[in-house]
Amino acid sequence: VGHAKNLDQMEVVVISISREVQIQMDGEPVGLHEIAGRLQGMSTPAANLRVAVRADRAVPTGRLAEVLEAVRLAGVRRLGLVTDSATTELTNDG
Repeated sequence: VGHAKNLDQMEVVVISISREVQIQMDGEPVGLHEIAGRLQGMSTPAANLRVAVRADRAVPTGRLAEVLEAVRLAGVRRLGLVTDSATTELTNDG
């Protein structure tokens, strides 16, 4: 008999975008086109991941939107946007 994983114990992945617009996933450099594949290839299903995107204030809004879209396309349902002063959680219901 299998055991359901507690949703409060979801694996958290941190995606950072530096001032120089370099992207890292859990501290490793990653290209924009690699994000969805890496998330889908993790041992935890993408729908059960929590992803926190942390971006420097200088990152262009368009680049941030591209990263958020890549995460959404991977099937991640719990996405947090981390800023200097707050964390906002977004949900992907569709």
